[in-house]
Amino acid sequence: GETASYMDVTAGEYDINVFKSGETSVFASSEAEFEPGKDYTVVITGDVGNQAVSILSLEDDMEPAAAGKAKLRLGHLASFSDILIDTTVDIRHQDGTVLLEGVRYGDISDYIEVDAGEYDLQITTPGGGTTLLDIIPVTINAGDRVSLFAVGNNSNQDLSMFAIYNEFQGFFVSMPAYIRVIHV
Repeated sequence: GETASYMDVTAGEYDINVFKSGETSVFASSEAEFEPGKDYTVVITGDVGNQAVSILSLEDDMEPAAAGKAKLRLGHLASFSDILIDTTVDIRHQDGTVLLEGVRYGDISDYIEVDAGEYDLQITTPGGGTTLLDIIPVTINAGDRVSLFAVGNNSNQDLSMFAIYNEFQGFFVSMPAYIRVIHV
């Protein structure tokens, strides 16, 4: 769940290697090319048991959205099955309206221009029969660039949503807890 800030690197081709903490052998590797003047997000995903650890290099769209709009990118990085077709989900609004359907593990949408406002999303089985993850509402302001990634595998990590707003640090979108305070 940690997110690095943007780093200046020389444009070109890179071998990206991931090491387990304290170990010297490469755990996962990938090649990536970074073009001059572009911004990228590199995501390490997978869980070894269900889906192989992999490295995704995503180009970030830095062009401003239209007035009153924001840019939203959605990704399915929740490795809850070792059979790819069994990871298929729909992303819906709370009223059941489909935002994206037939999304499989590893799928990342292009940025979608959306109206600024509150988004109360849920991830369901295809067709909406079962809610797999009911996400607390997130507010997206005009001009925001937001990436929301479904993550987890239900054994090492609960299913949850990871959000990255603009150039800020990413964070897990928490599920609400309810408390009542009484002064007697």
